Amino acid sequence: VASQLQPLMAELRFAFVGYRDYNDGPDRFAILPFTRSIPAFKEFVSSVSAKSTGRTDTPEDVLGGLRQALQLNWRAQRRSFVLLGDAPSG
Repeated sequence: VASQLQPLMAELRFAFVGYRDYNDGPDRFAILPFTRSIPAFKEFVSSVSAKSTGRTDTPEDVLGGLRQALQLNWRAQRRSFVLLGDAPSG
């Protein structure tokens, strides 16, 4: 998607905020600040993986992920984000 969109808008930037379970502590978020580099964006997203603590799965910190996204440097006049999840929040 990023590769298809960027040629249409020269100023387009991408960021990534990955969120995990509430009990994952400091590893709960994986954050890439805004970048124009599609290779850097793809490399970062490819490096993010699910983590298993060996315990039962707890609710995802969706709200925490949204809070982290709001703290990024949103300087464009038109803003969009995509929220993808694989489990409900608590």
